Amino acid sequence: GELARLGAIDTAGSGLGGELEGRLGIRGPLRSPELTFDFDRWRLELFGHTLVARPGARIVRRPAAWAIGGLALEEETNGTFFHLNGELHDQDGLALEVRSELSADWLELAFTDLGPDFQPKPYGRLAFDGHLSGPPTLPSLSGRAELLGLSLALPGVEEGLRDLRGTVLFTPYHVDLGRLEGKLAGGQIRL
Repeated sequence: GELARLGAIDTAGSGLGGELEGRLGIRGPLRSPELTFDFDRWRLELFGHTLVARPGARIVRRPAAWAIGGLALEEETNGTFFHLNGELHDQDGLALEVRSELSADWLELAFTDLGPDFQPKPYGRLAFDGHLSGPPTLPSLSGRAELLGLSLALPGVEEGLRDLRGTVLFTPYHVDLGRLEGKLAGGQIRL
């Protein structure tokens, strides 16, 4: 049955905040119970972005494993989404399926430590489908990323990188640039 209902989370000044509501349940023997958390509502504020979870997500803690099912976070203003399903085993590692599409302004988070002179003003979209598996100390990532009209302002380059489109396939052992094209400083590039 329901044990508790969680409410607002406030982490002022950290770049992280939001609200979480859901139901915490416990069943099974007290020595090794199964714990569940069913999300009713989750609003996550992350570095200026607001993500809202779809209802129906569940996290389960079983003896020796965690499971995540149907976790879908969406940013309503620009269509960004993250979907997660998978398991984390205490001994064997993890198996996590990730699917996302995000607006390029999320890339600004990756460039924050490059100094105030580098303001890339990213535009466009990125899509990612992947599988993360193996031990947490040495996970293995494989999948596919797509650049969907990505543009970046580059220092010293008048027109920067524009309308970059392409596919990147990756395995734990190599990265394959399947097709990559766009414009750099006004000229066409193709790989």
